[in-house]
Amino acid sequence: KVYAEAVSALINNASVITGPLQLEQLEGGRVHVAPYLLEDYANLVASLGVLPQPRVHYRQATVLRLPAKDSVATLVLANARSCALLPPSLRAPNPLAAAVPASQGQDCTTACARLSLQCTLGAMEQVNNCRSMRDHFPCERGCAPAWGNDMPAYPVAEGRVNSFRCLVTPGEVAKCSGSHALTRRLCGCVSA
Repeated sequence: KVYAEAVSALINNASVITGPLQLEQLEGGRVHVAPYLLEDYANLVASLGVLPQPRVHYRQATVLRLPAKDSVATLVLANARSCALLPPSLRAPNPLAAAVPASQGQDCTTACARLSLQCTLGAMEQVNNCRSMRDHFPCERGCAPAWGNDMPAYPVAEGRVNSFRCLVTPGEVAKCSGSHALTRRLCGCVSA
């Protein structure tokens, strides 16, 4: 709780940065916040020398100390859709209209289209978690992180390492187009 309050205080007293980040933008001794959409994260941080996907964060906020003119600047990178520490004015709306389980081997573009909906990266972010997977699949063997173009997924083939285990890619952009013959995907769909 103390850390959450400290990060919230940093965010509430920060200057807001939008668009691609440049180290020259950061003022030493000041706090800056950069709200981002997960699908834009790699472009946002390209010049900072950090990984192109958020790996270390607390409640979807990453606090960085970066060199600035004659000093150090604090930069808070915060997921605009899922960081509850952001004030409402900096949050992005949740784009999810429906969480749609795909048929085995089906990609999310097709699964959404069969309901006259459209798969978007923002909506996929909203379903790429264990809670959403458990709402739509039995997840008999639990939920675990995994990486691949068909995430989030529920492998339905018997005898595989991850059979009947819900799989998600935390902090990664889940793609609409991926599919695998042995999995069912959970798809984030919005009105077309």
